[in-house]
Amino acid sequence: APPNIDRTSKVVYDSYFQRWLRCKANMAVGRQTRMLGLGVHALTPHAKAICGGADAVSRAVRSEPFGSSRGGIGVAEGDCAFRLAKWTLENSVYFFGLSEERCLSERLFSKMFRLHFTNNRGLAAAPTQGKGGHKGAQLTFQQLSSADQQLLRERNRHDVRLYNLACTLFKARLKAFGVSRADYSCGHGRCMELHDSRL
Repeated sequence: APPNIDRTSKVVYDSYFQRWLRCKANMAVGRQTRMLGLGVHALTPHAKAICGGADAVSRAVRSEPFGSSRGGIGVAEGDCAFRLAKWTLENSVYFFGLSEERCLSERLFSKMFRLHFTNNRGLAAAPTQGKGGHKGAQLTFQQLSSADQQLLRERNRHDVRLYNLACTLFKARLKAFGVSRADYSCGHGRCMELHDSRL
């Protein structure tokens, strides 16, 4: 990144996004897949069973970013990386929330752990704290060119698949623990529309 990039104007800052998106060593690509999948590869026999062989696991672990380097759907390292991350999300992550469903996430947390947010924490926090503390306008997906939108989806295709799975699991847990949007006046947040018929 250029020096003092965080002190530059928004226009200049956003102009670097195209270069960042196309950087082959961009470690933000497939970040969720990497975070959830890398921990499983240490369990070699287990990983072999998930991916169908040691070669697929080895290629996925060596690819950079993890499972993303030429690792699309139908390619061994990409599919293996996704399957490892999928297994972790389904079997090893006891709780997770969704940023766009903050209210329901906090209510689910309270139900699962019998804990409550107090003293101006959580939803009671002032609007200038947390996400509300970002005063500057941020670059949105809709502001990107169609080519950049497509590339962003392509490079993060496994993360998109994991997000869609996370939404499904999240809704199932809400139902299992009796957390209702209507009961808690949680507004109209919802999973983002990241579904892609090609994924």
